[in-house]
Amino acid sequence: ERSKHAQRTVGADDGRLPDDHGGHLIGSQFGGFEGYENLTPMASEINKYPNGKWGKMEENWAQALRDKKSVKVHIELIYTDDTMRAGTFNVTEVIDGTSRKIKINNPR
Repeated sequence: ERSKHAQRTVGADDGRLPDDHGGHLIGSQFGGFEGYENLTPMASEINKYPNGKWGKMEENWAQALRDKKSVKVHIELIYTDDTMRAGTFNVTEVIDGTSRKIKINNPR
């Protein structure tokens, strides 16, 4: 079950901006944990599913899984200041053996 409180408050005292979402690094549709450990302050414009950059990326993973393809993901958070709000997400996805690097900026 989603922790709406965690989504609303993650990073509140450490870099979260007023319009940020509590974005899941690994979405709940993939079995991602619902607590703070899997949440990060993320600009609403990139987090929105399925039209934000993060949402489009997740939809690509979901479609690959529906097509019975293997999906592996590595997410690296790049911090650009002294807060816990990442400035950039570097994602490496491997779908059926094909690797692709994705850089998503987390605008301020």
